[in-house]
Amino acid sequence: MTTRLVNSPLIPVILCGGSGTRLWPLSRALFPKQFVKLTGDQSLFQQSVQRALACQKMPGMEANENRLLIVCNEDHRFLAQGQLNDGMPMKVDLLLEPEGRNTAPALTLAALAAIDSGNENENGSNSEAVLLVMPADQTIQDLEGFTEAVAQAYRLAAAEETIVTLGIKPTHPETGYGYIQPCETNSHALRQGVGIAAFIEKPDAQRAQKYFDEGEMLWNAGIFIVRASVWLKAIATHRPDINEAVKASWVGRTVDQLQATGSRYGYSYSYSFIRPANELFKQCPSESIDYAVMEKCTAGSVKASVVCLDVGWSDLGSWDAVWKVSERDLQGNACHG
Repeated sequence: MTTRLVNSPLIPVILCGGSGTRLWPLSRALFPKQFVKLTGDQSLFQQSVQRALACQKMPGMEANENRLLIVCNEDHRFLAQGQLNDGMPMKVDLLLEPEGRNTAPALTLAALAAIDSGNENENGSNSEAVLLVMPADQTIQDLEGFTEAVAQAYRLAAAEETIVTLGIKPTHPETGYGYIQPCETNSHALRQGVGIAAFIEKPDAQRAQKYFDEGEMLWNAGIFIVRASVWLKAIATHRPDINEAVKASWVGRTVDQLQATGSRYGYSYSYSFIRPANELFKQCPSESIDYAVMEKCTAGSVKASVVCLDVGWSDLGSWDAVWKVSERDLQGNACHG
């Protein structure tokens, strides 16, 4: 396991493809919620970047190349680039989709980017890179707890052919999320990582209450940790049409170096815009990571695993959710700005 870890840099992948349909009018098509400052002085996207930095600073990650992959829509490229924080010790590649095709093609694009460039291992490839895949529009209150869970998921993903997802410990009955049924419910085992028995669709109110009362289900947060090579193997097995379409668009990609490598606050940095071939990418089927692969990995050569996360997580999918994580006055009013 030690040898595999040495050759397994952690590369965060931020999925930034939200279309701005929720939290209108503050969030809208050309300024979706991941770029809005809903909690604190940073946008949700900037918070995701900071979590990525924190994960790459974990013990055992010092040899990493501090690389970041951002998958976003072509129309949002300058929003994303403009919100990248000063002093960020990273090589940032913005993978620009001509139109959104959901998360499975987005992750396939990121896996190809991770393998094609960056630090190489002794075999001349970067296929052992472990991808930390995070939506850009979530908030997490306990950063230390998050990095600890990621560290455990990283160890599993680096050592085994498994796709690890972080399952959220529910705080209330919820009909807006999908659920994960773990193979074991012991709290210690869940923190270490266990197999997944089933993925459950968003329930009705009665079933959500039942799940909460039983205390055995986890919310599906859409956060994944997986080696690039393992993801590409899984998507080629379960959805070869997506795999082939994204690979074809990747072969025809164009690259714009946005800024030459330089030094800022003692750190090296460089940005680039990478565009898959426009028409070829548009031909790719639209599918989520869960439907394309995860629900089919409960059995097979590539496994699905879950590590429990209890860190004050929210996807801020409604104004009520924003209110719940905001500071409030004595009358219960939340004010920002």
